[in-house]
Order: sequence, then structure tokens, then C-alpha cells
Amino acid sequence: MAEDVALELFPELDGVELIQKVDLFRGLGYEDTLLVSSIARVERFAAGAPLIEQASIGAALYIVRAGEVTISRVNSRGDEEPLTRLGPGSLVGEMALIESDLASANVRAATDVEALVIPREAFERLLDEHRNLALNVYKAFCRSLSERLRNTTIKLSEKR
Repeated sequence: MAEDVALELFPELDGVELIQKVDLFRGLGYEDTLLVSSIARVERFAAGAPLIEQASIGAALYIVRAGEVTISRVNSRGDEEPLTRLGPGSLVGEMALIESDLASANVRAATDVEALVIPREAFERLLDEHRNLALNVYKAFCRSLSERLRNTTIKLSEKR
């Protein structure tokens, strides 16, 4: 069960505590985090394996437990451009939890990867069944996205 999952960087943490460490879910209380962790599962990906394919419907959120992933994007010329590399504690695919849009980038295992996976369909059912959780999750999403937008704006203004 996901509650038994521990992040390699924080081996003393169980799955609930791991999810609480992720910025996106940091504002959730223990009971809400317990509900989210109840639908999570651990998956392993060999180096080079895709987690998310650009232009595909996102199916899950991935929290990297061990290893590293690369994020890249195919440009208008058809060339794949690397964007960043993320390690343990990072999350990818979070937009798949709140929208059914196409993924904007590729995410591949740069090394062997172990990830805590929260499937979109299970997440949607969970929120339908627990309205208070839904409200708290969407507030957390808004805070996280607002912070990302603020940081992006700062970075763009510094490049001028």
C-alpha cells in the first residue's frame, strides 16, 4: 500500500509524509493526504522508458522517489529539445490531474526511476466522493501554480 512507501532521500517518511513534502500537496492536512495516498502506487521505469509522451492525454501524476527524469519538448522543426532534469522529490504530470489536455512535453527516465503514481481517474473519483478534499486540493493547486507563475515572471524579467 502507498502508505508504506518511503522516499530515498527521506527514508524515515511513509507515503503520507512523502506526499505532504511535495509542494503541490503541502497545504493538505493529514486526513486529506491519507486519502490521496490511498490511491497511489509505486511504479518502476528503466532508463530511457517514457513516463509521459508529448501530445498524449496525461494519465497520472508522478512523484520521483529514486532516479532522475528528463523533460524535453519536440519543437516545430521536429527536433527534441531538452528542458530540464529532475530528481527525487520532484513531480511531473500534475496538470493531468486537473485537465484532460494533451501533455506539453516528454518525460523519460534518465536513469532507472521509481515513482509514486497517482492515476487521474482514481484521483477524480476520490475528489467526487470527498468534496472537502476537492476544495483543499484545488486550493493547493492554485497556490502552487501561482507560485510557479510568479517565479517564471521573475525569471523572464531578469532576462531583459
